[in-house]
Amino acid sequence: MSQYISIPLINEHIQKKEAQDLAKKIINSDEIISINPFYYPYYHYNVNCKLPFLFGGKRITINALIDACSGQGLTTDEFGLTKVVIPKEEILDIKKQQVHADIALKSFIVNHLQRKFRAFFDYKTTVENRNVIYKLFWMIEYATESVLIDSFTEDFEILDIKKSMKKIK
Repeated sequence: MSQYISIPLINEHIQKKEAQDLAKKIINSDEIISINPFYYPYYHYNVNCKLPFLFGGKRITINALIDACSGQGLTTDEFGLTKVVIPKEEILDIKKQQVHADIALKSFIVNHLQRKFRAFFDYKTTVENRNVIYKLFWMIEYATESVLIDSFTEDFEILDIKKSMKKIK
C-alpha cells in the first residue's frame, strides 16, 4: 500500500497525454512500454538584493532554485506553486543537505548578479523563504530508448537503454 505526501509543485506543467504526444514526435514510435512521473526536489530561495549604483541603490528579488541532488544553482525564472498529493515513491530522494544548498546559493547569486549587471560590486543579500519544492518530470520508456521530459519547460533528454544495460552488466 502506497503512502501519500503533500508537496509544493511548480505549476504550469504538461500533463501525461501532452508528454506522450511530445515523446511520440521525438522517438517517432507508438510502442510505449511505460510512462512514469517522478518529482525532482529543489531548494527554493527568495533572495532580496541591494545593488549599489553611482546614484543610489536598487533593490531586486531573485527567485533561486538549487538542485537538491547535485547542489547546482539552476534558475532565477518566475514560476507559480501548487500543493499536490502524490505517492511517496514518485519523489526522488534529496541527496544534498540544506547546508550545501545554502553554500551553493551564495556563489550562484553572485555569479548571476555579475552576469546580469556586468559589475563587481559588493552585493548585499538577504535570504528568505527557504523550502523544498518539486518539479514534475515524465519518463517515457520505449523498447530501446527512453525520453525524459521536463513538464515545465518541455525540454527533453533521450536516454539509450541499451548503453545503460551494458553498464549495469
